[in-house]
Amino acid sequence: MNNSYAENRKEHFKTYADGLQLPIGGNWQGKGCYHHILKFEESANKTQSRKNKYKVVCEKNVIPGVLTDKFAMKDMHKYAHHLNSSQVLCYNFFRPLITINNSPTDELVQLLEKQGIKISRSAICSFEYCPDKEEKTQFDFHIHDGDIEVFFEIKYTEYGFGKAEKDDEHKKKFVTIYEKYLNEQCCLKCKPNFDEFANHYQLYRNTIRITNKNKYVVLLYPKANKKTNSEAYEFCRKVKEDYKDNILCLCWENIVEKDSELYRKYFA
Repeated sequence: MNNSYAENRKEHFKTYADGLQLPIGGNWQGKGCYHHILKFEESANKTQSRKNKYKVVCEKNVIPGVLTDKFAMKDMHKYAHHLNSSQVLCYNFFRPLITINNSPTDELVQLLEKQGIKISRSAICSFEYCPDKEEKTQFDFHIHDGDIEVFFEIKYTEYGFGKAEKDDEHKKKFVTIYEKYLNEQCCLKCKPNFDEFANHYQLYRNTIRITNKNKYVVLLYPKANKKTNSEAYEFCRKVKEDYKDNILCLCWENIVEKDSELYRKYFA
């Protein structure tokens, strides 16, 4: 795997972190210290370690000025203390676009309207949304407005979208859970078999939420991440023509203001 985009961003983070005097040099799986990983005080007590990590993420990875009130410790990803965490990128972008009551600001309403998705100011926004506790997919960001739902899949330096092992556990889950979802969805040209589903596991798990014209999936990733970009567009060929507007491929570079701190941190 040659993830040149990830390596490029990690080099960028060294310069970025040095400029802000961030506590970089965190350890990764005992393999050494890295300049895109924030250090935090680890403890023999796992609960305390998690609290220490959460504190560092809120203070040093969330952009200054962005409220941390909706960044829940229980939902914090394992690698949220990495400067290239897509979870934290998602939070840094969307938190300023929602109110304290979880409704979208005018800016978010207008942003989505430009993409062909109309929501109202009374919609409800949430991070790490899990609609099915048995199936367990968590959406990075989600908007619910009456009959309208928008499911966001956020990527940054990841090498494409997630696949699944073709083992008995995943085969069982395909039969007992995903067959039902695949029968209810209406946007795919063909119903995939298990092997095909596993090859595009994450993308299918998103797309099966499109059960009518009021359901949308937004794949949000850097244009410069060529692997993720090409996978997204290739997968969209599997979508029926009538539902092309219900799955959107959106690039960060096209929606983040170039003079913003978010752009300077992630895309400069």
